Amino acid sequence: MVLIIGILAAVALPQYQKAVNKTRLMENVNLVTEAQKGMDLFLLSHSMVEFDTGTADCLTDFDVELSGMLTALQDKGQADIWTCSCNSSECAIQLLGILPMPDLILTRDEQGSWKKECSGEDYMCAFLEPYGWEAH
Repeated sequence: MVLIIGILAAVALPQYQKAVNKTRLMENVNLVTEAQKGMDLFLLSHSMVEFDTGTADCLTDFDVELSGMLTALQDKGQADIWTCSCNSSECAIQLLGILPMPDLILTRDEQGSWKKECSGEDYMCAFLEPYGWEAH
């Protein structure tokens, strides 16, 4: 009986952990997507040319509420650090995950096109491919 429970636990626990990680990953992706929307709105009222002289810091420049949510991910241990910045040629949002969470990187060019990159655990980035994220 104990042997059967041990075998079931050995099989079920890794699958459970993967499911939990995928749920956490989607929470990270949703917040990064919200950051993307916030940056789009911010850039509608500011030309990227305005950033020639420096870098816009998303913490202060476009969405204080969103930065609070992303900072909360750090507190929960789902993200190591996140950065968001703009210059004259592109804007970037980076959410650097704590293992096994992958790093999520969004880059927006002058034409307004977004590139989504995922760097980390293969199965986690493969999970995001249907959502338009590329393994990096």
